[in-house]
Amino acid sequence: MTLLANARNGFDKPLSSDSRVRIRKFLREPSESAWDDVYTILVTPRLTIWQAVCALDPSFPASVASTGSHSGPSWRWTRIPDVMLVARAIREATKNR
Repeated sequence: MTLLANARNGFDKPLSSDSRVRIRKFLREPSESAWDDVYTILVTPRLTIWQAVCALDPSFPASVASTGSHSGPSWRWTRIPDVMLVARAIREATKNR
């Protein structure tokens, strides 16, 4: 069974191919921009990847830091999760589906 086989979107349907591609890209090449692209993807109808990571690792930031910048992003991650944490979080969130 693949990691995303049981993942579901907000309508309790399988993830779109676009969401799957974006998640796989993060898992292959983790970076802040790749994390920015996946953290809001739902893996269950009510749980985002970010929430799944926070549930597994309570020390992971539950909010982002403001940069105070007026040019470019006004916030920045203090850390991004590693690949194993994201994979475990998705697996745990979707294991009973």
